[in-house]
Amino acid sequence: MTNAIPHPGASGRTNVRYMVQLAVLTAILLVLEFTGIGMIKTPGLEFTVMQVPVIIGAIVMGPAAGGILGGVFGLLSFWECFGKSQFGAALLSINPFLTFLVCVPTRVLMGLCCGWIFKGLRRGYHTPGQL
Repeated sequence: MTNAIPHPGASGRTNVRYMVQLAVLTAILLVLEFTGIGMIKTPGLEFTVMQVPVIIGAIVMGPAAGGILGGVFGLLSFWECFGKSQFGAALLSINPFLTFLVCVPTRVLMGLCCGWIFKGLRRGYHTPGQL
């Protein structure tokens, strides 16, 4: 007999669902990057909406998925340093290794921390409708 509610540690159908959700959120990140919708460029500043799929993945799927999606976001941010972003290109010309450290691990931590914060907040509530 199968469980009515799948849990992240289960095998079979749940792993397929987890991988598909992760793939869809990764595809959304890629679409945001390659269409230019994900980075809003203004003179001197760059704003991003690419953290939204990372945060949604961390909340819905857990901190590990948030970390994976954050890693994809970080790699895409690092990729932008090779010509798409003037600020990123300036950082890359100063020190490529530190630019990588600024781009990738911080985004991984963002996804992990969003998932951990959501889990911590959810533990404080006892009724299912609140969080």
